[in-house]
Amino acid sequence: MFSHRQGYREPISPERKLSGQHLLIVIAAMLGFMSGCGSSGDNPDLGRVQGVVTLDGKPVANAEISFSPVNGERYSIGKTDERGHYSLSFSANDSGAAVGEHVVKILSEEADLETSEDPVLPAAYNSESQLKVNVKSGSNTIDFPLKADGSLIAIQ
Repeated sequence: MFSHRQGYREPISPERKLSGQHLLIVIAAMLGFMSGCGSSGDNPDLGRVQGVVTLDGKPVANAEISFSPVNGERYSIGKTDERGHYSLSFSANDSGAAVGEHVVKILSEEADLETSEDPVLPAAYNSESQLKVNVKSGSNTIDFPLKADGSLIAIQ
């Protein structure tokens, strides 16, 4: 704060210095925490996963697809392109999904994400999903040839 004299600044009180030091400590801690987020060092074994989602033989564009491990580990997500192709991401820095069995949910772009109600895809593929797949180490191609009647499909 300036007084009436030009260039004069009031001395910083010890309380303000202390809060400035606290701010630096908080910023340093946050940077340390953020640098650890999404790093591959603490991830489970991952398998790369990609494939194609179709409904009665036609590509399902802009659908959200999630693989949730049955053991409760963190899930992976992806989004289909205009050809129905997807690839999964485990984190911002890592592609794939945890190795093991997963329940898969697929929601079209017209779905209500809060209720999982989907006017395009049957509930058997999302809110009441019975789709299960096994992700292996390495590269996995897992296609979903969905049916409008919601019947269970064979997945390799």
